[in-house]
Amino acid sequence: HRFCPKGIETWCGWQVQEAGGEKYVQKDALPQAVFDAVKPIWVQLTGKSLLEGCVRGATQNWNEAWNGMLWGICPKTMFCGIDVVRMCAALTCLKFNNGIMAYCAILDAMGIPRGAFTASALTAQDQRRVRDANRKTTEKSKKGRKRRRRVRKGIEEETQTAGGALYSAGIAD
Repeated sequence: HRFCPKGIETWCGWQVQEAGGEKYVQKDALPQAVFDAVKPIWVQLTGKSLLEGCVRGATQNWNEAWNGMLWGICPKTMFCGIDVVRMCAALTCLKFNNGIMAYCAILDAMGIPRGAFTASALTAQDQRRVRDANRKTTEKSKKGRKRRRRVRKGIEEETQTAGGALYSAGIAD
């Protein structure tokens, strides 16, 4: 309320009460039915057990992974109508949760016959995705990524100490 206009003539109820010397009483912002529906979700999302899974960054960023999958199907660089984006989002959810083999269920539901190699190609894609994910989570792979990051940071630090920053705020001043 510090940015609201002050005085008794303002639209801000808090400022009106403050100017009149009265204590401001906040009204309920949500109807009781909405509050009752949202509260269990709020309690679950703010619970300690959910945060314990994120200790020390030990979890993968699922949201980024899902977004990457979506924009792989429906690139942001090309205009698509809302219907196409919604369809791509639905396909992404299906692929993200069940693997790409789940696309066969869509073909079956639509009565579209699958080609001779459809199931084997989709199975191979799912197996490759799982194999790559398992490889990337091995200790050897993690150590390699850390080593490359340290080398890259070392090069950046050497560049900055040798000749100053190549780019920084206010460098052209």
